[in-house]
Amino acid sequence: EMKRIWAGESRGTAGAIGPRLPKGDPEVIIGGTSDASFRRAATFGSGWIAGGSDPKGFAELAERARAEWKRQGRDGNPRLLGLAYFSLGPRALEHARAYLSDYYGFLGLQPDMAEGLAMTDPGAIRQALDAYAAGGCDELVCFPCSADLDQVDLLADAAFG
Repeated sequence: EMKRIWAGESRGTAGAIGPRLPKGDPEVIIGGTSDASFRRAATFGSGWIAGGSDPKGFAELAERARAEWKRQGRDGNPRLLGLAYFSLGPRALEHARAYLSDYYGFLGLQPDMAEGLAMTDPGAIRQALDAYAAGGCDELVCFPCSADLDQVDLLADAAFG
């Protein structure tokens, strides 16, 4: 359905309703860890994204995405993305605990359980970047646990500094 809309197919009296794309379909990245989500990514997507995993978990899930890609007869490899939480600076752990326990509260996550879910040390950032890359990650989305804009500079310093 999306592909027909992007191609400009008419919809009743409304005519074409979707954006006309000059270079074909937009990139569609599909996430999830169920068998169905990997099938959807391989059937309809340009790739797959792991939400909030560590590098080892990412590598294991990425292998499932690649296997399903091949099973569906797709050429090449899927684009593989990861998402990692981070919080840096003097109150890093406090921010990580607060954000992640709020966000994952529906799962019963308590603030003290959030420690392993976010990178809170500059050295951990560099190690994680290397580990995600080794696991086949094409792009890592680093998600801050604090709205403080200084987090961007702290991340850049840790990753490239």
